[in-house]
Amino acid sequence: RSLSHSPLVQVMLAFQTVPAIAGDEKPDNSNLDFRLIDFESIAAKLDISLSIEEIDGKLLISWMFDRDLFDSETIAQMARSFNNVLTAMAAEPKRKISDLPLLSEKELQFLEVSLDGASEIEETGILALFEQAARQHGGETAVIDCAGMLTYADLDRSSNKLAHYLRTLGVGPDAIVGLCLPPSSDFVVAMLGVLKARGAYLPLDPTSPCERLVSTLLDAHAELLITTASEYDNLKNRFGETIVQLDDITTRGIIEAQPAHAPFLSGPADQSLAYVIYTSGSTGEPKGVMVEHRQLTNYVHAIRRALNLAADASYALLSTPAADIGNTMIFPALCGGVLHLLSEDQVTDGTAFSQYMTEHGIDCLKITPSHFAALARGTPNPEFLIPKSHLIFGGEVLRSDIVHQIAETAPTCTIYNHYGPTETTIGAFVHRVETGERDQISGSIPLGQPLANIHAHITDGNSVLMPIGTVGELQIGGAGVARGYLGRPSLTAELFTPDPLSTKPGSRRYHTGDRVRLTRDGSLQFIGRVDDQVKLNGHRVELREIETVVARYPGIVDVAVCARLDAAPTERLIAYYIPSKRGAISARQLRVHTERVLPRYMVPSGFAEVKELPRLRNGKVDRRALTTLTVRTTDRETIPFSAPITPMEVALATIWEIVLHRPVSRLDNFFYVGGHSLLAMQVITRVRHQFGIPLAVRSMFEAPTLVELAKVIESSIEAEIRAKIDSLSQSELTQLLSTK
Repeated sequence: RSLSHSPLVQVMLAFQTVPAIAGDEKPDNSNLDFRLIDFESIAAKLDISLSIEEIDGKLLISWMFDRDLFDSETIAQMARSFNNVLTAMAAEPKRKISDLPLLSEKELQFLEVSLDGASEIEETGILALFEQAARQHGGETAVIDCAGMLTYADLDRSSNKLAHYLRTLGVGPDAIVGLCLPPSSDFVVAMLGVLKARGAYLPLDPTSPCERLVSTLLDAHAELLITTASEYDNLKNRFGETIVQLDDITTRGIIEAQPAHAPFLSGPADQSLAYVIYTSGSTGEPKGVMVEHRQLTNYVHAIRRALNLAADASYALLSTPAADIGNTMIFPALCGGVLHLLSEDQVTDGTAFSQYMTEHGIDCLKITPSHFAALARGTPNPEFLIPKSHLIFGGEVLRSDIVHQIAETAPTCTIYNHYGPTETTIGAFVHRVETGERDQISGSIPLGQPLANIHAHITDGNSVLMPIGTVGELQIGGAGVARGYLGRPSLTAELFTPDPLSTKPGSRRYHTGDRVRLTRDGSLQFIGRVDDQVKLNGHRVELREIETVVARYPGIVDVAVCARLDAAPTERLIAYYIPSKRGAISARQLRVHTERVLPRYMVPSGFAEVKELPRLRNGKVDRRALTTLTVRTTDRETIPFSAPITPMEVALATIWEIVLHRPVSRLDNFFYVGGHSLLAMQVITRVRHQFGIPLAVRSMFEAPTLVELAKVIESSIEAEIRAKIDSLSQSELTQLLSTK
C-alpha cells in the first residue's frame, strides 16, 4: 500500500461523550492525587483530525492537520465554515443539512466583490458600432484575406446589399441562416448581411463531414444557407432549403442590384438572435447555443474596456468562425480596426505565420495554448509569433511555463488569460498575467475577474455557496448568459436556472460544469470538470457524443471513450468497444464510420476491442481505469508491419517517429497511430525545413499514410525542379547540361 496516508481513513471526527474535567475540579477519590497537564501533540496521525469535547456545558473543538497538505488559513476557513453550519443548525433545527450556509455575511460580501463584474450598461449595439466605424473610417482597410482587402465602405455597402437580398428571401428576426464559408472577407460580408437583415447566422466549418453539416442545418431549422461553389455541390441535394452561392455569377448580379443602404427595420434588435453556435453535446447530439444581440453587445463593450484595446488596432483570426473563440477578434476589429483572416497554410506553419505577423505588424492575437506551442515548435524564431501589444490565450487551461517563455522573449507584450464557455457569450473572465505568476497547486494561470455586468458563484452544484479555497462548480450569471439551447427546452431548464442571488427579475445563471476555487487573494483557479467533458487542442469534446456515434454501428454491444496521454506527450481519444461477436468488427470499420459523421478533432485515433468495460460500484464506466488498460489500438491486426523502402519513406519515417515517439510502418495512417492536427503541423514544418517545399497541412489529411505522403513530397520536389528548369533560358540550360 501507499505509505503517504493512513491505511484506513484520512479524516477523523472524535466526539468525547464523557464530560471533560475543567479547572481545578478533582475526581471524588481522596486516595488519588490529580492535576491537569496541558499536552500539545507534535505529530498529526491523519490528514485532519477534529476532536470535540464538552467542558462547562460548552463544546471545545480542536483541529489537528498535516502541514504538508494544509496551511493554517485553510484549516481556519474550515473551522469558520463548521461554526457557521453549527450556528445555523441551532437556529433552525428542522432545516435540511444540504441547505445550511457555509459562509458568514462578511464572507458573502467578500465573494460578491471578488466574483462580480462592474455594473456598467452600454446601449450601443454591435451593428451601430460597425456603422459608426464605417462612417468615420470609410476609406480605411477593414478586412484583409489571402484574396485582397475590403475598406469599411466596401464592407458596409456589400453587407447592406446582401441584407436587402436576404430580406427578399424571407430572412427576419430569429430566422437562422447557415454560413458554410472559410475565414474570408466573404464570411464577414455574409455575417454582417445576416445581422443587418435581423437574422441569426449559424457558422459552419467547411472541413466538417457533409453529413454533420446537413444534420446541423436540419437540427437548427435553418431557412437558407450561404456558401460557395466548393461546398454547393455537396450540399444542394441534401439540404432542402434555399442555398445562396456567393460566387455564382447570376447570384452576384442579383445581390449587386440591391440598394446600398442598410435595410430599415423597426424596433430594437437587442433581444433578437445574433448567432447560433453548435457545441459538442453530453446527450450524444451536438447542441446549438443561442446568443442574442444584447449579450454580444455587452461582451464587445466589456472586452474592449477590459483589454484597453485601441480603436485602430490590427487583429489576426486563426480559428474557424464555427467556434466562438475567434469572436474575440472579429467583433472588436470591426469597431474601427483591421481584421486579418489568415489561410490554413499560414495558421499551421510557424515560419509562415511569424513572417505574416512581422510584415503586417499585428497588434492583437487570440489563440489556444496548444496551437501557439505547435507554431512555436515550427519556427526558429518563436518571438516573431508574438503580437505587438496583446496576446490573449483561451479555449484551454493556460500553464505558467508557456507564459514565462513568452515573457522572456517579448516583455512589452501584455498576456491575458480569457475564460468563458459558449453559453456565456465568448468569454466571461479575463486575467492580465503578471511575470512569474503561477498557482502553487495547479501550476496554471488564474481565470481572472468577471467582465462588466457578469457575476459568478462557486456552489455545491445547487445554491449553497462554497467558502474561499473550497472547490465547487462555477455558475455564471449576468448580461452574458445566452438565451439557451436551440430546440432543447429541457436541457435549457437544467443548465440555465433562475439566479437566486440576483435582484434583477428573470435573471438566470449557467451551470458551467467547471470545478474551480477562489483563493484568498481573489484569484479564480480552474481545477477540473464535474463530468466527462474534455478539451482537445482547444476544442470542447463531450465523450458521450462520440460514444453515441460509435454505438450506432451494427453489432456494437457497448462502447466507452476516454482521453489518454500518450508518449508525445499529447492527449488522444481512444474508443473501447465490445462487439456482439468477438473479432467481427475491425477498428478500420469503426474509423470509417465515425469519419463520416464527426469532425476531425472528435474522431478517435485508436479503437480497441475489449471483453468488458471496467465499471464503478454505481454501474458507470470507470474512465480512469480505462486509461490504464494495455490494449492494441491500431490496425496492425489487419495490416502487417512493413518497413520503409524508398529513401523518401525512410526520411519521412524518421520525422514521424520523432513526432509520434514510436516506430512506424510505411502503411501506417498518421491519424490512426496517435497523430492529430497539431502533431501534423510539426510533421509538415519538419518536411518544409528538410526538403524546402511549401507543403500544406491538408496534405496530411489527403495522403495520411506514410507511403502516400512520401509520394506527394516526391511529386512536389519533382514539380519544383521542373518549374526551375522551365524558367531557365536556352543559354542557361545549355550551360547547366554541359557542367560536369
